[in-house]
Amino acid sequence: MSKPSPLSLNSLYKKLYDRVKGDKGKITMMTIAVLLLSEAPIYFFTLLDILKLKSLYKYRLHYARDLTEHLGSRKYPPLSLILSTLKNAEYNFFLAYVIPGALLIKLGSKLGIYAYDTDEGEEKVTWKRLFKESFMISIVADLLFYGLHRLMHTPRFYLTFHKKHHEFKYSMALAHHYMEFHEACVFALPQALPPIILWMLTGKKMHITSMWAGVFFTQVNAILGHAGWRIPILPRWVPTFQPDYHDFHHVDYSVNFGAIYPLTDMLFGTYLKPGLDVNAAVPKEMSYPTGFQWKK
Repeated sequence: MSKPSPLSLNSLYKKLYDRVKGDKGKITMMTIAVLLLSEAPIYFFTLLDILKLKSLYKYRLHYARDLTEHLGSRKYPPLSLILSTLKNAEYNFFLAYVIPGALLIKLGSKLGIYAYDTDEGEEKVTWKRLFKESFMISIVADLLFYGLHRLMHTPRFYLTFHKKHHEFKYSMALAHHYMEFHEACVFALPQALPPIILWMLTGKKMHITSMWAGVFFTQVNAILGHAGWRIPILPRWVPTFQPDYHDFHHVDYSVNFGAIYPLTDMLFGTYLKPGLDVNAAVPKEMSYPTGFQWKK
């Protein structure tokens, strides 16, 4: 029998699996560690906002003048706004995502209920399976997010749930979690439910490694969609990781309700690809006045 490649997914996963002696509860709880790790881009982009470097200003998201003339140029947010947003955002992240997620995983372990496949084996844990299942998870997550997001824009829910999130017309990374707490609880569902929905539809559990990849992928896309920075090396025809896709929803509430795939909005007739200004002039004042929040 040939020796497994050290770069095979199962070889990597088996090291973790053996360390916890195959304990399903401990392996599943590592999902919380992945969730915490997926927050890293928020702090990277927030650091850039704090530094307010003129040399990087051209990489911030600037739209064609006719689209955002009513808002003016996109400057850096003031430190006071960053700190006040941080307080609300991380409160929501930990109390609506991290702590409930950990408690539910712990409860499931006590009851012997495990939503994911945690077994190891060269035929069970493969890169092909990870990409296939995490892609499926991301599609279901984006559809759920789109549906809930459209619901939040209805008169019944907008004022009491979603208006706070739209205080930002020009978004920033921390605005990803900036919202009412009860809305944060609702938007935890597109992260948590896809593997369970797919299990119900296919009769097969998603592997835990696929869930980890799915969580990280969806989180990074959602953060990019709020960060206010473009990725110059990424062509705009790439079907994901497009920062302007969701970011522009904060400028125009009637379009781009999805978080991951522009195709989701295309399917429902709500997609708009905004024109970008990649040669925006550097303003004399790099930051907005203290307390400025682009409120109507």
